[in-house]
Amino acid sequence: MSKEHHNPDSPSNAELGTVDLLQQIKSGVLDPKQLKPAVRQQVVVALMDDGYSTSEMAKILQTSDRTIERDRKVLRECTVLNKHPDLLPQTAGRIQREAELSMQRIRRATRGKDVSAAVKVDAEHRCYQILSDLLQRFQSLGYLPTAKQQVEAELVHHSGSIVDFHELLSESKRLLELASDGEGDPTRLKLLQQITKEATRGKMQAELEEIGKHMEAEQSAEIDDEKERSDA
Repeated sequence: MSKEHHNPDSPSNAELGTVDLLQQIKSGVLDPKQLKPAVRQQVVVALMDDGYSTSEMAKILQTSDRTIERDRKVLRECTVLNKHPDLLPQTAGRIQREAELSMQRIRRATRGKDVSAAVKVDAEHRCYQILSDLLQRFQSLGYLPTAKQQVEAELVHHSGSIVDFHELLSESKRLLELASDGEGDPTRLKLLQQITKEATRGKMQAELEEIGKHMEAEQSAEIDDEKERSDA
């Protein structure tokens, strides 16, 4: 004797959570074909979180792969983040708050007298890692300068006002020679080498643009002369 399917829109099922709906579908109590698209998409989210593939979800919900893919597309569009000027500072603030809470929880959990010294040392190391990761996140978001930005700032400081690639290349080479003498900071030396290469490419580009302008001007003058001769 077949099981009787419940109506998914009935008052008893209207208040069911996604997990309960999924359980009733798997047990055969609820017919997934009767689910409204919005409800089916909620179930799709739960199945995606559990690692089910499109074909597996289609089999459970008794629909086609194309329908599941369409549901997944709708879900992706619903979670799109639009650019907003407040989004970046809000995200940075949340990251900082979560990092602080994580460090507080770690220290609170290892505060007891029965906690060994080794565990406490490991906890402090993990707190340091959280803080280090936080600083890196702030650098990636532009709230803190990176090492490369510090070197570039030093270049500007030493050269006063760098107006073109010629002066930038000259100054970067000078600092590179200083950094190469003795046992300098390997990271700084690497950054100076990279900046020198970029300045060299920039100088070449500037020279090519200058040559191109002269050639275009000469070509334009020749065209004007040819036009004047033909008009005469």
